[in-house]
Amino acid sequence: MKLIFLFLFSTTLYGEPTRIYFDVAKGELSKQDLQSPLLQGTIEAKDVVIDLGAEKLEFENPGQKNISAEIEWNESNFRLSLKKEGLKFSLPVAKGFGVTGVESVSLSEAKVELDKSGISMKGDFLSFQHREFYASFKKAHIFCPTHGVFTSEIDSACLNESQANVGIISFRKRALDADFMDARSLINEDRFTLMAHKAQFNDNNETTRVDNFQINCFKLENGSLQVDPYTLLQGCLFDGKVNIHNMNISHAMNDVMEEVWPEFIKKRPDLKNQKSLIDLDNLKDIHLLLEEGKLLLTAKVKAIFWVKIKLVGDVILDIKNSELLFKVKRATIWGIPTGKLAYRLIEKFGRSDYIEIRGDLIVFKI
Repeated sequence: MKLIFLFLFSTTLYGEPTRIYFDVAKGELSKQDLQSPLLQGTIEAKDVVIDLGAEKLEFENPGQKNISAEIEWNESNFRLSLKKEGLKFSLPVAKGFGVTGVESVSLSEAKVELDKSGISMKGDFLSFQHREFYASFKKAHIFCPTHGVFTSEIDSACLNESQANVGIISFRKRALDADFMDARSLINEDRFTLMAHKAQFNDNNETTRVDNFQINCFKLENGSLQVDPYTLLQGCLFDGKVNIHNMNISHAMNDVMEEVWPEFIKKRPDLKNQKSLIDLDNLKDIHLLLEEGKLLLTAKVKAIFWVKIKLVGDVILDIKNSELLFKVKRATIWGIPTGKLAYRLIEKFGRSDYIEIRGDLIVFKI
């Protein structure tokens, strides 16, 4: 969202802005050449207001056609330009807002307002492509309080404190293909949280569906204003919690059942003819704890009666090779060891063609 709106935020007009408002019908930016520093496209605006106190600049078209213009973002000299009917308006933007690696941006029916109370952003749709990572947001409302101070630094303000409600958040990046419905996110001084009423993780033709998803992670300090996904991951591995009320894992546990069945019958010989009643495809009360790279996962599964699943191990983030490595020390169902359990659980949160077994490691290629 920042790519479209920041041309208003760093302007050096006649006074200090006290309110900025931008209402855009739709905007498209993309790179024609991936080696080029230019993102180019078009924008259609309904209303623009820059309030400088004594001076006020406003463009509005109530009931009329939208204002359309060409738009160009140059990441090599930190300028954004608008062109319309032979006129070009160019503005500098802060260096912290570089767009290196961004290949395309699209948005529709978006409104941004900045004043001393905070930064408010609403939009029907926003998407961006950053190299191999794609994200989209539908029906989003984000508010970042600034507590009486006007600021145009969206990144630093919102990463310091924010709250958001989003209809659907979708992420696509190599192993990750996920959608979060009826989502909320909260960021404060030292934590960030993502909650979703429902979520699904997609693997080619299979989908793992979960109810009441929540992730809560420690927020590491980041030296730049850029959002760094590896910094977010490091915070989660240092101190993170994931809770899921219910998960349907789409018939992925058949081989796990075959592995533990002989030991299961030793514990309950009276159930030897009841194998068809055991269902490992649905889990509930899933809790994942992460602390300084140590991992503990517990859950319950229906095997005629509810039994406990437990997984203990280490997790390492290899930034250089873009890999998340799991070293499983113990995985059990009802206390029965199973070597396949960890792999089956981990693969349901990503695309299986980007997950592999490497010796005693499960490797998640991010």
